[in-house]
Amino acid sequence: MRALVLHARAMVALSLGALGGLGAAGCFVVLDHDLSGDDAVELVARPADFADFLSWPHVQVGDVAAVSPHDEPTRTVYLNAPPDDDATTFPIGTIIVKTGAGGEATGEPGNAVHAMVKRGGNFNLDGARGWEWFEISVDDVTSPDGDDDPILVWRGANPPEGESYGCPAGQVCAEGGLTCNDCHAGSIGNDFVNSPALTLGDVDASLLGGAL
Repeated sequence: MRALVLHARAMVALSLGALGGLGAAGCFVVLDHDLSGDDAVELVARPADFADFLSWPHVQVGDVAAVSPHDEPTRTVYLNAPPDDDATTFPIGTIIVKTGAGGEATGEPGNAVHAMVKRGGNFNLDGARGWEWFEISVDDVTSPDGDDDPILVWRGANPPEGESYGCPAGQVCAEGGLTCNDCHAGSIGNDFVNSPALTLGDVDASLLGGAL
């Protein structure tokens, strides 16, 4: 079967009421695509697929002490749609966005918006298999008119030179610090997703309420 590279067309699938626990009201967004059962198929995300991520179900995943007005005191994870209860991997088209990103390896606060998208196919075979990494321009995501698609600052199997999570004290890291693949390698058993709130088979209830 010929492998197709499909673009994701985001659509609002379900509006949710207020959720319990650490989550918040939001709506799931699924990606309208047909992967045809071909393992070589990849789904290439577009800027528009991230446009409404602040309305997705989300959960707080960590607190840090802000050291400047530009640093987020918390880190929050947003999920476009949950995996099936019995899933052993996240499906192609899964989008996970984290605000307050940056400095995770050193315990420092951050002000970046990072994302990982399950692209699938043969993408990133030497790292977090199937996952593509992103940094999003938060200024465009939160623009007052809400009509602008966010800018993808960078994307790929690895971040560009100069972008890293730093290096924990006492740990030997490659020049430039830990990359996305480095930090997520230890979660291979959870399809390379680190957050305990997104453990396959035990996804946080605040990300599941009213799921399709």
